[in-house]
Amino acid sequence: MPPIASLEAPRAPTHRLAVALPLAALLLAGCAAAAYHTPLTGADRPGYTFGTATVPAGGLQAELGYTDTRLGSLTYQSLGEGLLRVGVGPSTELRVFGNSYALRSDGGLHDDGMEDAKIGIKHRLWAGRASSGIGGASLALLPGISVPIGSAGFGAKAWQPELLVAGALPLSPRLSLVSNVGDAYVKLGDERAHKLLGTLAGWYTLSAKLSAFAEYGGSRLADDAKSHMQYVDAGIAVVPLPAVQLDVRVGHGINGVANDNYVGLGISRRW
Repeated sequence: MPPIASLEAPRAPTHRLAVALPLAALLLAGCAAAAYHTPLTGADRPGYTFGTATVPAGGLQAELGYTDTRLGSLTYQSLGEGLLRVGVGPSTELRVFGNSYALRSDGGLHDDGMEDAKIGIKHRLWAGRASSGIGGASLALLPGISVPIGSAGFGAKAWQPELLVAGALPLSPRLSLVSNVGDAYVKLGDERAHKLLGTLAGWYTLSAKLSAFAEYGGSRLADDAKSHMQYVDAGIAVVPLPAVQLDVRVGHGINGVANDNYVGLGISRRW
């Protein structure tokens, strides 16, 4: 999953095969090595909505992905989307987001570079014990800050703090709603602004190894209603082994642009 600020410019592709093949190798390697490890904690991918589950103390989970986005004449792809989750307490995890490698093309011009990284924590405030209804609701806080190590044109060149609140409500043993609301203090040129975000995702468990989701999300600058961006997406997550999840998703921007789409895939792995 990307930082809040990344919703400002959806992602997209140029040398698609060169990026997809290394990721496929990562997927195969992760599956081959994972047969006897601890089952996954709820992965924070696919989609932009983070869940409320935290990796137990001493646990480790890595999540990787690739996204290919098109926005008008712009194509942009990112490889990495790394998230390392380390359990540091009974309800708290450290979160380290790697800086993805990005390729961008627009009007015949091509460039590439590294995006910013991000660090943060997730602290679960409470988790209900019921299998459905309000008694099973859970809530978590996710403070974080971007680390300005990205390449020129791909990074913000500034530390950007953010705070998300994640909530989850199981409507039945199979169907759950998950939502995020948040605020990021982003850098826009020489100015700073508060960027607001909201998402709502529905997850349906089809079987012990297959789940599907649909999601709506949007963002806008706090002082500029015309800056809003919206999207819808959907996808599936497959658990071929207890410690491994594979995912794929497709999305569409609702921003008045004819070509505003993205597709992504990824892997999550628990140790």
